[in-house]
Amino acid sequence: MAFSEEDLIASVLRVKSASSEQLTAKQVHEALTAEGITADFAAVKKAASKAAKRAPAETALPAAPVPAPTPPAPSKQDQKRATAQAEALKAGELAMFTALKELHQERWMVALHGESRDTKAFIDRAAAFAIAGALTDEDGLSKERVEADVATLQYILLPGSPFELPEEECSQAREQLEKLERFYKMSVGRLNKPFVAIDHFQGARPGFVFKTGDLGMGYYHEAWFAAAVACYKYQPSAAATAQPMDEVPATAPAKPVDPQLREILEGIKRDDASSLDRAMAKATALAAKASGGSSAMDDMD
Repeated sequence: MAFSEEDLIASVLRVKSASSEQLTAKQVHEALTAEGITADFAAVKKAASKAAKRAPAETALPAAPVPAPTPPAPSKQDQKRATAQAEALKAGELAMFTALKELHQERWMVALHGESRDTKAFIDRAAAFAIAGALTDEDGLSKERVEADVATLQYILLPGSPFELPEEECSQAREQLEKLERFYKMSVGRLNKPFVAIDHFQGARPGFVFKTGDLGMGYYHEAWFAAAVACYKYQPSAAATAQPMDEVPATAPAKPVDPQLREILEGIKRDDASSLDRAMAKATALAAKASGGSSAMDDMD
């Protein structure tokens, strides 16, 4: 069957649009012939040329998909930085657990079982008190407390730390850490044993006074405790706070590390130590696992 030129152009466009490939005039001619359309090759070639001018978009091949860019492989420097950060976090966590265990030995050994929420409550309590530099009558001030606070604050402020603090609390943590680091730079701050527990007077010791204080009876290094206490502030203990919890002055508790810490601090004021005892055992297990050392049960032996 013979076609007019317009019909032939339309047929050429149809054949080309139906193909996923760029067809030559010869291929178009063969396709039309297979359909029973009678047209010589020259006419088809001419129709194809006109078709291309009329509707180039219809005859053009679809654009090849642009592959998504492959993210560049991390450089050796980035890999080293990530490895160093992970190692710093692991070391910081272990240092914090070790220092907290030294501070709370008697509670650490009491319980052998604890849930993850108990461990979190224990760590959050330590973080809240460290950030605020808060002391209570129950905690008192000691070399172990200072060391635990330094280790806790250093871990909190490490890049990648699980503590997600708002900037205000980060600033408070940095300020408290700077206070304690300045204290450590003092000659008196580097004193190995500012308190020596002993139940009777054994004569005068330079710089020490024999008394019964927050840590019990023994020799207290007056200059050490005077310099250390300047880095802290006392807040009322549970026993000294008689008013209901909703009447506690807003300035008393430290601003919490996360929304759950305010509740934890209030629990501390109620002297809720049972969950902390269980948390101690859990934290012991975590510290032993992180160091690849003995378990909490082994430590008790």
